[in-house]
Amino acid sequence: LASIRQQKQPNEAVEILDISTDGCRIRSRWGIAVGSRVWLGLPGIGTWAATVIWFDRGMCGLRFDRALHPMVAERFASSRST
Repeated sequence: LASIRQQKQPNEAVEILDISTDGCRIRSRWGIAVGSRVWLGLPGIGTWAATVIWFDRGMCGLRFDRALHPMVAERFASSRST
């Protein structure tokens, strides 16, 4: 699990469904507008700024402002498959 925050909104727990160095797909209860700036809280890493690039039926795609280190992305991706 991770958390997401929009400007002037409280944090919400989200599930990371897929992740790469450039972005991720999450499941969210919020309806998040495409183009919104968000901050994704990654456990053990910190907060990562991103832009919502799509939203559909409770899932959305985020593009990170700066790439995650490949080992960090791999760690989160492998924790999804266990």
